[in-house]
Amino acid sequence: MKWNPADFEYYDRLPGERKRKAWEALTPDQRKLWNEQWNFRNFAKIVPLDIDARTIESCCPPEPDIRCRISGKPHYFELAEVTDENLARRVGIAAKQGKDTFAGPFLQLEPLCRTYNQKCSKEYKTDGYDLHLLLYYSTQVPYTEGLREEISKLRDEIEQKLRQSPFRSAWLYDGWSEAIIERVQFVA
Repeated sequence: MKWNPADFEYYDRLPGERKRKAWEALTPDQRKLWNEQWNFRNFAKIVPLDIDARTIESCCPPEPDIRCRISGKPHYFELAEVTDENLARRVGIAAKQGKDTFAGPFLQLEPLCRTYNQKCSKEYKTDGYDLHLLLYYSTQVPYTEGLREEISKLRDEIEQKLRQSPFRSAWLYDGWSEAIIERVQFVA
């Protein structure tokens, strides 16, 4: 599915109640695609890559989540939201109860490591084009300083896992502040 950038701009301008109704009208699969595209498009605006926003489109397995062109060449991105599973459960319960807010403790490093390891162990169909991993925070607010410190300590292990994976690079993106937390690149 290919969302037009105007779709996101239109959705952003909707008043609160119409926005909520539009969201609720989407199927769970459409919501997942929307979230992936939303986060990828925001990532693409700030990342130091020449991503052509007009070429961003969602793909279906066994292809990765997103296909786009970088400097005119096809590339793929596999996306995953980093979220403590208990936090995600509490968010879902709050949403079903019509609550906008929720509180409680949540883990930072465990969900990131779990998600990274899961994605690095999978196979994807890319027809030989470069594949990149984008892990992003959208529901959970990341503790950026703490994550950078932990990633620094685990850098050798992270790079080794990346070399053994199908990915050329891995990015950690904070959707709350629209900032890159970290980047790991495999250099052959």
